[in-house]
Amino acid sequence: MNVCECVISCKSGDQVIYRGVKKEDAEALYQHQCTIAQETYFTSLYPEELLYNIERKVERIKEIQNHPVHFQIVAINDGKIVGQAEVRVVKNHLKYKHRANIGISIDKDHWGMGIGSSLMKLALHQAKENGLEQMELGVYADNERAIHLYQKYGFEQCGIWKNAFKLKDGTYRDEILMSKIL
Repeated sequence: MNVCECVISCKSGDQVIYRGVKKEDAEALYQHQCTIAQETYFTSLYPEELLYNIERKVERIKEIQNHPVHFQIVAINDGKIVGQAEVRVVKNHLKYKHRANIGISIDKDHWGMGIGSSLMKLALHQAKENGLEQMELGVYADNERAIHLYQKYGFEQCGIWKNAFKLKDGTYRDEILMSKIL
């Protein structure tokens, strides 16, 4: 599913381009993923777990572009992908097709600039346009910035996975499950 391109000024005054992902973004998306995995543990993978496979990234982008509901939005500042939001249906079974998962990532240099809010607004709008009725996500219980963003856009806590993440230092983090009816 393609997403319309738009330009939105962020809090710093920078012009950020938001658009649907393109296959030419594969390398830049991989670099973005590596950057955020190094900056924070709030991701699902450690940097060394990220496999460099551009062909697979290109195939995944093509799958998203050709899917009637799935989509991915990239945020570009000064020619660099600094954030992204991806929406995918939970399952392709009839009983699940109204539900989708959303994931958002923003590199640390661009936190607090309003990029997360713009990505969320655009993603929620596109999800509704695509016929989705419910958005779902999981977030580290100590990721207060993300939780605040999700609550700002109407997501409510619907559960907790205790000790969902085990970090390298042996400590655990709970995962808060959140959802929003569109």
